[in-house]
Order: sequence, then structure tokens, then C-alpha cells
Amino acid sequence: MAQKLSYSLIEKVGGFLKDFAEKNKLGFLKKYSFKQEKVSKLATDCLKPHLLKEIHDDLAKQKFSFSIDGCTIAGQNVCAIQVKYLREEIDEIAQRSKFSIVNRLLGLSTFKESSESIIYLQMLKDKLFINPQISNNFIGTVHDNARTLSGEKNGLVGLLRKEGHKFFNLNDPCHSLSLTIRNSVGQLPQEIMEFITKLHSHFVSPQRKAQLLRIQEARGDLAGVVLKTYIQTRWLSLGNSLERVMRFWDSLIVYMDENSRKKVEKSEKSRKNGKKKAIKTKDAKKNKELEELDYKKYHELLSNDYFKMRIQFLNFIISKFNPSNSKLQNPTFPTHQLKTEIRNCFNQILLLIVKPQKFSEGIEVIIEQDWQDEAIHKEWYGCKNFYKQTSI
Repeated sequence: MAQKLSYSLIEKVGGFLKDFAEKNKLGFLKKYSFKQEKVSKLATDCLKPHLLKEIHDDLAKQKFSFSIDGCTIAGQNVCAIQVKYLREEIDEIAQRSKFSIVNRLLGLSTFKESSESIIYLQMLKDKLFINPQISNNFIGTVHDNARTLSGEKNGLVGLLRKEGHKFFNLNDPCHSLSLTIRNSVGQLPQEIMEFITKLHSHFVSPQRKAQLLRIQEARGDLAGVVLKTYIQTRWLSLGNSLERVMRFWDSLIVYMDENSRKKVEKSEKSRKNGKKKAIKTKDAKKNKELEELDYKKYHELLSNDYFKMRIQFLNFIISKFNPSNSKLQNPTFPTHQLKTEIRNCFNQILLLIVKPQKFSEGIEVIIEQDWQDEAIHKEWYGCKNFYKQTSI
């Protein structure tokens, strides 16, 4: 359990050990060490070379694409490379070939320097393009549209083209949609995001979840769903969490009212009994601030129709992004529908802001506009001072 194995894996390991025990073949457990360091060394020295050879052999025979991304973990730059290709297998029963889509992590690399495009290129040469057969089978790449990767001149894409590679370059639309939402959220009044983050932090407690569920079920919602915690780094998190907040809205009002009353009663009881307040340490005070809400304040916010409309409006806007984001993240999404889905996503966004007559314009014309230009605002937006009038 400490290694976070699934129950099915634990069951298999148990069955394996039971089988060996019945055959009196467990003596090797006394002879060999299974310390984490030795298991890691075994995987690195024995399994890794075999797995890499298997992947490289496949890539030498099949067309493939790769995705690449970098991040900083504990102050260290880490880069991951994943390949995707069709694997041919022989169906012995039907006596014919069948193909399956394979996603394999090719490797992780660390580097001390900044994540410059030339460093990414060298990693690809060291780990992926190790022979002419593999290089010739490379047909596409996908990335998060960072300048270091997407630049046609000095980015990784540009460097690959200079090396003579011909390939399809996909700037990950899901990442772009996520950045759009994240940057837009940064323009919201502080109280909006504070309301969302503190609300979900409060309901980390199982006891509080149980109380809210009891209220929700009393109102006739027996689906057994709970609030979804907002996690900033997860692309669909804000939209999913807002949908649940709207579903629980009336129950949250009851919850805040109940706890606000309990808090007042507890305070009154302590005052009557002449109970002295306990001296709290700095850590205790900090934990209390993180876990407890101002129930009265949140009850007033939830009971305020104008505040509710602001949250509804935010949820409505994000709901125009998330369906496309969900589809594009689905591994079974048909590639040939990519262009159509991106157009649909653009149209959903345009419906929110531009004049209806502008829908006759082609998508190429829309993309080329300078959306920071005030003249473009007047020409395209449905009303004057659009940003100010739709400000949440």
C-alpha cells in the first residue's frame, strides 16, 4: 500500500507469492534484498535498455509523432518526451494484421541550463533520432505552444525544419484554451476567486462534506455527488467546480446559516460560562484560518442574487470552453475532426462578444485581427466599452 499499488496489482502479487509458497520456492526472499535503491538500479540497468530498444525498433518501422514538454521540479528543469505510433500485430486466429495506437514515454531528461530550443533539439537527437530510419519516420509533433518550442525561426519547430525534417506541427489547443481561462481569471475581482478557493478548501474535511450532503439529500438531490475541488493547474477544474457549486448553491446557503447559528450559540454559551479563550500557537491560528470560513459572510454572499449572477455568468463563459477542451483531451477523439472542433470552439467564443453580422467573416480573417486595437473593438464588439460592461 505504501507504494500506492492498485488493489488488483496487490491481488496479483498475493497470488504469485501464494503459488510460490505452495511450491516451497520462496527461499529467494531470504537471499535477495528488495530495497528501493536496488530495485531502481535493476530497472535502470536491465529493463530500461530493453524497453528503449523495443521502442526504437518500432519507430524504425512505423511513422510516428512525438510530444515534448518541460517543467521545473524542486528547482530542477525536467523534460519529458513521449512518442505515438501505430503498432502492427498479427491476429493468429483471423490470420491478418491488426493495428493499435501506442503511446510510449521515451525518456526523461534533466538539465541545468535554461530550457532553450537548442537544448531540446539535442535531447531529441540523443534519445529519439538515433538513426536515419527513425529520423525519416518522424511526421509530427505536438507541444504547449511555448515560444521555445513553437517558434518557426529560433524555436524547436524552426530548428527541426532547418535540420531537414518535414512534419505536421500542432500547437496544443487544450493548453491554449487553459491559458485563456487562467489569464482571464486573473482579471476578476479578488473576492470572486477567493470565494471559490476558500469554499473548496473548507470542504476538504469529510465531516463538512457529510453535513453538506445531508442538507443536499434533504432537498431531494440523492445523486451522491460532492463539490469538486478547484485545482489551478488542472485544465478543466474551474468549470467542473463551478458547475457543482451552482448545483449545491441552495444547500450551501442552509449550510452557512446552520454553522453561523452554531458559532453564535457556542460563543454565547462560552460567554455565559465565563470560559476563557485558549491561547493558540501561531501554527494553530494559521490552520484555523485555512480551514474555517466566516459563515455569516458566506451566507450573505450566497444569499445575494447579484453575487450569484456573477458566479453564474463566470460559469456560463467557461462552459463555452470546456466541452471542446474535454473532447480534445479524449484519447478516442477522431483526428480528422480536429479542425471542425476548433472552429466550433471559436464560434462559441465569438457568440459571446461580437456583432452577429460579423459571423459571415471567415475564421482566417478573425485570427488576423489585432484584438488590442480600439478600432477593432468598435468594429467587432456588440457594444461600446465591451470590457467594462461585461466586467464581473
